[in-house]
Amino acid sequence: MAGLDPPGCPACVVTLFLLVAQAFIQYYKDQGWKVTVGPEGFLLRRRHEAQAWMCVHGGSTGTVAAILDGRRAVIANVGDSTALVAGVSGPGCVRHISSWAEASDVSATSSLAAAPASSFGAASVTQLSSDHSPENPEEFIRMREFRPCPTRKHHPELLFVYDTLSSSKLSCPPIYAVDAEGTPTPKNRGAYYKNVRNEWATLVAVPPFARYAGAWYELEDVVWSDLRMHSLPFASRFSSRFQDALAFTRSIGDFHLQTYGVSYVADDGRSLFVEHLCSLASVALTNVANSFVVVVLGACSHTPTVCWVDLGASSEGTKAPPLALVLCSDGVWDNWVFEDLSKFVLDPARLKQVFDASSGSQTATNDLMAANLERAHINFGSSADNMTAVLAYLLPE
Repeated sequence: MAGLDPPGCPACVVTLFLLVAQAFIQYYKDQGWKVTVGPEGFLLRRRHEAQAWMCVHGGSTGTVAAILDGRRAVIANVGDSTALVAGVSGPGCVRHISSWAEASDVSATSSLAAAPASSFGAASVTQLSSDHSPENPEEFIRMREFRPCPTRKHHPELLFVYDTLSSSKLSCPPIYAVDAEGTPTPKNRGAYYKNVRNEWATLVAVPPFARYAGAWYELEDVVWSDLRMHSLPFASRFSSRFQDALAFTRSIGDFHLQTYGVSYVADDGRSLFVEHLCSLASVALTNVANSFVVVVLGACSHTPTVCWVDLGASSEGTKAPPLALVLCSDGVWDNWVFEDLSKFVLDPARLKQVFDASSGSQTATNDLMAANLERAHINFGSSADNMTAVLAYLLPE
Protein backbone atom coordinates (compact mmCIF):
# COMPACT_ATOMS: atom_id res chain seq x y z
CA MET A 1 0.00 0.00 0.00
CA ALA A 2 1.12 3.50 -0.71
CA GLY A 3 3.78 4.87 1.51
CA LEU A 4 3.14 2.94 4.66
CA ASP A 5 6.36 0.95 4.59
CA PRO A 6 9.34 3.00 5.87
CA PRO A 7 12.48 2.97 3.70
CA GLY A 8 14.75 0.13 4.77
CA CYS A 9 11.96 -1.79 6.46
CA PRO A 10 12.57 -5.57 6.08
CA ALA A 11 10.49 -7.25 3.40
CA CYS A 12 8.94 -9.69 5.87
CA VAL A 13 7.53 -6.81 7.94
CA VAL A 14 6.02 -5.18 4.85
CA THR A 15 4.56 -8.53 3.80
CA LEU A 16 2.85 -8.94 7.17
CA PHE A 17 1.49 -5.41 6.91
CA LEU A 18 0.06 -6.09 3.45
CA LEU A 19 -1.59 -9.27 4.69
CA VAL A 20 -3.35 -7.22 7.37
CA ALA A 21 -4.45 -4.67 4.78
CA GLN A 22 -5.75 -7.35 2.45
CA ALA A 23 -7.68 -8.92 5.35
CA PHE A 24 -9.41 -5.55 5.91
CA ILE A 25 -10.20 -5.33 2.21
CA GLN A 26 -11.56 -8.85 1.98
CA TYR A 27 -13.73 -8.33 5.06
CA TYR A 28 -15.47 -5.31 3.54
CA LYS A 29 -15.80 -6.88 0.11
CA ASP A 30 -17.46 -9.90 1.71
CA GLN A 31 -19.93 -7.47 3.32
CA GLY A 32 -20.81 -6.01 -0.08
CA TRP A 33 -18.67 -2.87 0.07
CA LYS A 34 -16.65 -1.49 -2.81
CA VAL A 35 -13.11 -0.80 -1.58
CA THR A 36 -10.65 1.75 -2.94
CA VAL A 37 -7.04 2.52 -2.07
CA GLY A 38 -6.07 6.18 -2.10
CA PRO A 39 -2.66 7.42 -3.28
CA GLU A 40 -1.69 8.03 0.37
CA GLY A 41 -2.28 4.37 1.13
CA PHE A 42 -5.32 4.29 3.39
CA LEU A 43 -8.54 2.46 2.53
CA LEU A 44 -11.93 3.85 1.51
CA ARG A 45 -15.28 2.09 1.21
CA ARG A 46 -18.76 2.73 -0.11
CA ARG A 47 -21.81 0.70 -1.06
CA HIS A 48 -22.63 2.28 -4.42
CA GLU A 49 -21.48 4.95 -6.87
CA ALA A 50 -23.82 7.67 -5.52
CA GLN A 51 -22.49 7.31 -1.98
CA ALA A 52 -19.55 9.34 -0.66
CA TRP A 53 -16.39 7.47 0.20
CA MET A 54 -15.94 6.63 3.88
CA CYS A 55 -12.56 6.09 5.49
CA VAL A 56 -11.82 2.59 6.79
CA HIS A 57 -10.91 2.96 10.45
CA GLY A 58 -9.70 0.36 12.89
CA GLY A 59 -6.58 -1.40 14.02
CA SER A 60 -4.98 -3.14 16.93
CA THR A 61 -2.06 -3.10 19.29
CA GLY A 62 0.33 -6.03 19.08
CA THR A 63 2.94 -7.54 21.40
CA VAL A 64 5.08 -10.58 20.58
CA ALA A 65 7.22 -12.56 23.01
CA ALA A 66 9.43 -15.36 21.69
CA ILE A 67 11.37 -17.57 24.10
CA LEU A 68 14.35 -19.05 22.26
CA ASP A 69 15.96 -22.29 23.45
CA GLY A 70 14.32 -21.82 26.83
CA ARG A 71 16.94 -19.16 27.65
CA ARG A 72 16.32 -15.98 25.69
CA ALA A 73 13.14 -14.03 25.09
CA VAL A 74 12.65 -11.29 22.54
CA ILE A 75 9.84 -8.80 23.07
CA ALA A 76 8.50 -6.54 20.32
CA ASN A 77 5.41 -4.37 20.45
CA VAL A 78 3.35 -1.68 18.79
CA GLY A 79 0.82 0.14 20.95
CA ASP A 80 0.02 -0.16 24.62
CA SER A 81 -0.37 -3.92 25.18
CA THR A 82 2.33 -3.96 27.84
CA ALA A 83 4.64 -6.90 28.53
CA LEU A 84 6.46 -7.33 31.83
CA VAL A 85 8.27 -10.00 33.80
CA ALA A 86 6.86 -10.41 37.29
CA GLY A 87 9.17 -11.43 40.12
CA VAL A 88 12.36 -9.52 39.41
CA SER A 89 13.34 -5.87 38.99
CA GLY A 90 16.29 -3.56 39.11
CA PRO A 91 18.83 -2.05 36.68
CA GLY A 92 21.37 -4.75 37.50
CA CYS A 93 19.76 -7.23 35.10
CA VAL A 94 19.52 -4.85 32.12
CA ARG A 95 22.22 -3.74 29.74
CA HIS A 96 22.51 -2.47 26.17
CA ILE A 97 24.05 -4.50 23.37
CA SER A 98 25.20 -3.48 19.93
CA SER A 99 23.38 -5.98 17.69
CA TRP A 100 20.92 -8.85 17.46
CA ALA A 101 23.86 -11.17 16.78
CA GLU A 102 25.20 -10.38 20.24
CA ALA A 103 21.76 -10.95 21.77
CA SER A 104 21.45 -14.35 20.09
CA ASP A 105 24.82 -15.47 21.44
CA VAL A 106 24.26 -17.07 24.84
CA SER A 107 27.95 -16.65 25.71
CA ALA A 108 27.52 -12.88 25.37
CA THR A 109 25.53 -12.90 28.62
CA SER A 110 28.41 -14.41 30.58
CA SER A 111 29.65 -10.94 31.46
CA LEU A 112 26.36 -10.05 33.10
CA ALA A 113 26.19 -10.32 36.86
CA ALA A 114 23.45 -12.38 38.42
CA ALA A 115 20.57 -10.34 39.78
CA PRO A 116 20.95 -9.68 43.52
CA ALA A 117 18.53 -11.43 45.84
CA SER A 118 16.94 -8.07 46.60
CA SER A 119 15.82 -7.87 42.97
CA PHE A 120 13.47 -10.82 43.39
CA GLY A 121 10.06 -10.73 45.00
CA ALA A 122 6.36 -11.02 44.24
CA ALA A 123 6.04 -7.22 44.05
CA SER A 124 9.08 -6.82 41.75
CA VAL A 125 8.44 -6.13 38.06
CA THR A 126 10.44 -5.22 34.96
CA GLN A 127 8.55 -3.67 32.07
CA LEU A 128 9.71 -5.17 28.77
CA SER A 129 7.58 -3.45 26.14
CA SER A 130 8.25 -0.02 24.70
CA ASP A 131 6.33 3.16 25.48
CA HIS A 132 4.20 4.16 22.49
CA SER A 133 2.21 6.78 24.37
CA PRO A 134 1.57 10.27 22.94
CA GLU A 135 3.33 11.48 26.13
CA ASN A 136 6.61 9.96 24.93
CA PRO A 137 8.64 12.93 23.58
CA GLU A 138 10.65 10.61 21.30
CA GLU A 139 7.44 9.65 19.50
CA PHE A 140 6.58 13.35 19.09
CA ILE A 141 9.97 13.94 17.49
CA ARG A 142 9.66 10.85 15.27
CA MET A 143 6.27 12.04 13.99
CA ARG A 144 7.68 15.53 13.42
CA GLU A 145 10.49 14.14 11.31
CA PHE A 146 8.07 11.97 9.33
CA ARG A 147 5.54 14.71 8.59
CA PRO A 148 6.37 18.17 9.90
CA CYS A 149 3.64 20.77 10.22
CA PRO A 150 4.06 23.54 7.60
CA THR A 151 2.40 26.17 9.84
CA ARG A 152 3.63 25.30 13.36
CA LYS A 153 7.39 25.30 13.73
CA HIS A 154 8.92 22.29 15.53
CA HIS A 155 5.59 20.42 15.51
CA PRO A 156 4.36 17.35 13.63
CA GLU A 157 1.23 17.75 11.57
CA LEU A 158 -0.45 15.12 13.74
CA LEU A 159 -1.83 16.68 16.92
CA PHE A 160 -0.62 15.40 20.32
CA VAL A 161 -3.37 16.27 22.81
CA TYR A 162 -4.86 15.46 26.20
CA ASP A 163 -8.25 13.86 25.73
CA THR A 164 -11.26 15.56 27.28
CA LEU A 165 -14.73 14.22 28.01
CA SER A 166 -16.62 17.17 26.54
CA SER A 167 -14.54 18.81 23.81
CA SER A 168 -14.05 17.89 20.20
CA LYS A 169 -10.76 16.07 19.67
CA LEU A 170 -9.65 19.05 17.60
CA SER A 171 -10.01 21.42 20.56
CA CYS A 172 -8.27 19.24 23.14
CA PRO A 173 -5.31 20.91 24.92
CA PRO A 174 -1.80 20.11 23.63
CA ILE A 175 0.44 17.72 25.53
CA TYR A 176 3.72 19.51 24.85
CA ALA A 177 5.27 22.88 25.36
CA VAL A 178 7.90 23.24 22.62
CA ASP A 179 10.77 25.68 23.14
CA ALA A 180 12.62 27.72 20.52
CA GLU A 181 15.09 24.88 19.91
CA GLY A 182 12.25 22.43 19.26
CA THR A 183 12.54 20.46 22.52
CA PRO A 184 9.14 19.09 23.56
CA THR A 185 8.26 18.97 27.28
CA PRO A 186 5.02 17.34 28.50
CA LYS A 187 2.81 19.80 30.39
CA ASN A 188 1.43 17.07 32.66
CA ARG A 189 -1.96 18.78 32.77
CA GLY A 190 -4.47 16.28 31.43
CA ALA A 191 -8.23 16.29 31.95
CA TYR A 192 -8.66 12.82 33.45
CA TYR A 193 -6.73 9.64 34.21
CA LYS A 194 -7.17 6.67 31.90
CA ASN A 195 -6.15 4.00 34.42
CA VAL A 196 -5.55 3.27 38.10
CA ARG A 197 -1.85 4.18 37.71
CA ASN A 198 -2.89 7.82 37.25
CA GLU A 199 -1.68 8.11 33.66
CA TRP A 200 -3.31 10.89 31.65
CA ALA A 201 -5.70 10.09 28.80
CA THR A 202 -3.94 11.23 25.63
CA LEU A 203 -4.47 11.09 21.88
CA VAL A 204 -2.86 11.71 18.54
CA ALA A 205 -5.36 13.28 16.13
CA VAL A 206 -5.32 14.50 12.54
CA PRO A 207 -5.31 18.30 12.09
CA PRO A 208 -8.52 20.27 11.50
CA PHE A 209 -7.51 21.38 8.01
CA ALA A 210 -7.10 17.84 6.69
CA ARG A 211 -8.78 17.53 3.31
CA TYR A 212 -8.40 15.21 0.35
CA ALA A 213 -7.30 16.10 -3.16
CA GLY A 214 -6.43 14.01 -6.21
CA ALA A 215 -7.67 10.81 -7.78
CA TRP A 216 -8.27 7.48 -6.05
CA TYR A 217 -7.11 4.15 -7.37
CA GLU A 218 -9.67 1.37 -7.77
CA LEU A 219 -8.62 -1.78 -5.93
CA GLU A 220 -8.63 -3.92 -9.06
CA ASP A 221 -6.09 -1.60 -10.68
CA VAL A 222 -3.69 -1.51 -7.74
CA VAL A 223 -0.32 -3.18 -8.03
CA TRP A 224 0.69 -3.49 -4.38
CA SER A 225 4.44 -3.43 -5.03
CA ASP A 226 4.10 -0.14 -6.92
CA LEU A 227 2.42 1.71 -4.07
CA ARG A 228 5.16 3.10 -1.88
CA MET A 229 5.26 6.48 -0.17
CA HIS A 230 8.79 7.21 -1.32
CA SER A 231 7.67 6.92 -4.96
CA LEU A 232 4.93 9.56 -4.53
CA PRO A 233 5.40 13.35 -4.80
CA PHE A 234 5.96 14.77 -1.32
CA ALA A 235 2.96 17.10 -1.62
CA SER A 236 0.64 14.16 -2.21
CA ARG A 237 1.28 12.96 1.34
CA PHE A 238 -0.50 16.02 2.68
CA SER A 239 -3.97 15.32 1.30
CA SER A 240 -6.72 13.65 3.28
CA ARG A 241 -10.19 14.67 4.42
CA PHE A 242 -10.93 12.18 7.21
CA GLN A 243 -10.68 13.09 10.89
CA ASP A 244 -9.16 10.36 13.01
CA ALA A 245 -7.63 9.88 16.47
CA LEU A 246 -5.79 7.17 18.41
CA ALA A 247 -4.62 6.65 22.01
CA PHE A 248 -1.13 5.44 21.04
CA THR A 249 1.46 6.19 18.39
CA ARG A 250 2.05 2.76 16.80
CA SER A 251 -0.43 0.11 15.76
CA ILE A 252 -1.38 -2.63 13.33
CA GLY A 253 -3.91 -1.24 10.85
CA ASP A 254 -5.11 2.36 11.28
CA PHE A 255 -3.97 3.03 7.72
CA HIS A 256 -5.20 6.62 7.58
CA LEU A 257 -3.24 7.62 10.68
CA GLN A 258 -0.17 5.86 9.33
CA THR A 259 0.05 8.47 6.59
CA TYR A 260 0.69 10.95 9.42
CA GLY A 261 3.35 8.86 11.14
CA VAL A 262 1.56 6.29 13.27
CA SER A 263 3.74 3.25 12.58
CA TYR A 264 3.20 -0.49 12.33
CA VAL A 265 6.95 -1.07 12.81
CA ALA A 266 8.18 -1.50 16.38
CA ASP A 267 11.37 0.38 15.37
CA ASP A 268 14.42 -0.08 13.15
CA GLY A 269 16.17 -2.24 15.73
CA ARG A 270 13.14 -4.46 16.22
CA SER A 271 12.96 -5.05 12.50
CA LEU A 272 16.29 -6.86 12.74
CA PHE A 273 14.69 -9.26 15.19
CA VAL A 274 11.63 -9.81 13.01
CA GLU A 275 13.82 -10.57 10.02
CA HIS A 276 15.78 -13.08 12.09
CA LEU A 277 12.71 -14.59 13.70
CA CYS A 278 11.03 -15.17 10.34
CA SER A 279 14.03 -17.23 9.27
CA LEU A 280 13.85 -19.58 12.26
CA ALA A 281 12.47 -23.04 11.63
CA SER A 282 11.19 -23.37 15.19
CA VAL A 283 11.14 -21.58 18.50
CA ALA A 284 11.58 -23.47 21.77
CA LEU A 285 8.93 -22.52 24.32
CA THR A 286 9.74 -25.08 27.02
CA ASN A 287 12.72 -26.55 28.88
CA VAL A 288 13.60 -23.40 30.77
CA ALA A 289 17.29 -23.55 31.63
CA ASN A 290 19.13 -22.00 34.57
CA SER A 291 19.22 -18.54 33.08
CA PHE A 292 16.67 -16.45 31.26
CA VAL A 293 17.59 -13.58 28.94
CA VAL A 294 15.06 -11.03 27.77
CA VAL A 295 15.96 -9.06 24.66
CA VAL A 296 13.99 -5.82 24.55
CA LEU A 297 14.35 -3.80 21.38
CA GLY A 298 13.96 -0.15 22.29
CA ALA A 299 11.11 2.01 21.06
CA CYS A 300 13.13 4.71 19.33
CA SER A 301 16.61 3.27 19.28
CA HIS A 302 18.63 1.03 16.99
CA THR A 303 20.08 -0.63 20.09
CA PRO A 304 18.36 -3.62 21.70
CA THR A 305 18.38 -4.13 25.44
CA VAL A 306 19.08 -7.41 27.19
CA CYS A 307 17.60 -8.32 30.57
CA TRP A 308 19.34 -11.34 32.08
CA VAL A 309 17.98 -13.24 35.05
CA ASP A 310 19.76 -16.26 36.52
CA LEU A 311 16.97 -18.70 37.31
CA GLY A 312 19.39 -20.99 39.08
CA ALA A 313 20.70 -18.64 41.76
CA SER A 314 20.90 -15.04 42.83
CA SER A 315 24.22 -13.26 43.27
CA GLU A 316 24.10 -14.31 46.93
CA GLY A 317 23.87 -17.98 45.94
CA THR A 318 20.24 -18.50 46.92
CA LYS A 319 17.88 -20.22 44.49
CA ALA A 320 15.91 -17.82 42.30
CA PRO A 321 12.11 -17.96 42.70
CA PRO A 322 9.65 -18.58 39.83
CA LEU A 323 8.96 -15.72 37.45
CA ALA A 324 6.01 -14.92 35.21
CA LEU A 325 6.06 -13.36 31.75
CA VAL A 326 2.84 -11.32 31.51
CA LEU A 327 1.40 -9.83 28.31
CA CYS A 328 -1.92 -7.97 28.51
CA SER A 329 -4.00 -5.47 26.58
CA ASP A 330 -4.95 -2.14 28.14
CA GLY A 331 -8.32 -3.61 29.13
CA VAL A 332 -6.32 -5.43 31.79
CA TRP A 333 -3.56 -2.92 32.58
CA ASP A 334 -6.10 -0.10 33.09
CA ASN A 335 -7.20 -1.85 36.28
CA TRP A 336 -3.88 -2.77 37.88
CA VAL A 337 -0.83 -1.21 39.39
CA PHE A 338 1.95 -3.39 37.94
CA GLU A 339 3.20 -4.48 41.35
CA ASP A 340 -0.30 -5.56 42.41
CA LEU A 341 -0.73 -7.73 39.34
CA SER A 342 2.70 -9.24 39.94
CA LYS A 343 1.68 -10.21 43.47
CA PHE A 344 -1.55 -11.71 42.12
CA VAL A 345 0.09 -13.99 39.54
CA LEU A 346 2.91 -14.97 41.95
CA ASP A 347 0.68 -15.68 44.92
CA PRO A 348 2.17 -18.80 46.62
CA ALA A 349 -1.10 -20.75 46.46
CA ARG A 350 -1.45 -19.92 42.79
CA LEU A 351 2.15 -20.94 42.04
CA LYS A 352 1.56 -24.29 43.72
CA GLN A 353 -1.47 -24.80 41.52
CA VAL A 354 0.46 -23.77 38.41
CA PHE A 355 3.29 -26.25 38.92
CA ASP A 356 1.22 -29.08 40.38
CA ALA A 357 -1.32 -29.35 37.56
CA SER A 358 -0.92 -29.62 33.81
CA SER A 359 -3.56 -26.91 33.29
CA GLY A 360 -2.28 -24.72 36.12
CA SER A 361 -1.20 -21.84 33.89
CA GLN A 362 -4.58 -21.73 32.18
CA THR A 363 -6.33 -21.74 35.54
CA ALA A 364 -4.13 -18.88 36.72
CA THR A 365 -4.95 -16.93 33.55
CA ASN A 366 -8.67 -17.55 34.07
CA ASP A 367 -8.35 -16.33 37.66
CA LEU A 368 -6.62 -13.17 36.45
CA MET A 369 -9.35 -12.46 33.89
CA ALA A 370 -12.12 -13.00 36.46
CA ALA A 371 -10.42 -10.65 38.92
CA ASN A 372 -9.86 -8.10 36.17
CA LEU A 373 -13.49 -8.22 35.04
CA GLU A 374 -14.59 -7.41 38.57
CA ARG A 375 -12.15 -4.50 38.79
CA ALA A 376 -13.16 -3.22 35.35
CA HIS A 377 -16.84 -3.07 36.30
CA ILE A 378 -15.96 -1.14 39.46
CA ASN A 379 -13.57 1.26 37.70
CA PHE A 380 -15.31 1.79 34.36
CA GLY A 381 -18.80 0.28 34.54
CA SER A 382 -20.28 -0.32 31.10
CA SER A 383 -17.31 1.49 29.51
CA ALA A 384 -14.85 -1.27 30.46
CA ASP A 385 -12.49 -2.09 27.61
CA ASN A 386 -12.06 -5.51 26.01
CA MET A 387 -9.34 -7.54 27.68
CA THR A 388 -6.69 -10.10 26.74
CA ALA A 389 -3.99 -11.71 28.88
CA VAL A 390 -1.20 -14.27 28.36
CA LEU A 391 0.80 -15.77 31.24
CA ALA A 392 3.97 -17.84 30.92
CA TYR A 393 5.49 -19.11 34.15
CA LEU A 394 9.26 -19.67 34.31
CA LEU A 395 10.66 -22.13 36.82
CA PRO A 396 14.37 -22.75 37.47
CA GLU A 397 15.58 -26.30 37.09
